[in-house]
Formats: sequence, C-alpha cells, structure tokens
Amino acid sequence: TSHRIQTDTITTSATTTTDNGGGNGNEKSSMSIETNDDA
Repeated sequence: TSHRIQTDTITTSATTTTDNGGGNGNEKSSMSIETNDDA
C-alpha cells in the first residue's frame, strides 16, 4: 500500500513538472515508475 501511495505522489509531481518544464518531467516520471515496478 505504501508503494502505491508513493507512486500516486510521484505521478502528480511529474505532471506538475511537465506543465512547467516539458521533456524532463516525462523522462523522470518514466524512470520513477520503472524503479517502483522493480521494487
């Protein structure tokens, strides 16, 4: 459950970064999701 909550927070943060930044946000979001999947 903790992991699921963290993923939600990361997704929200990534969306905000994408709005302000652009490509960087998307790349970071993909990396974070991959790390969570491995764990």
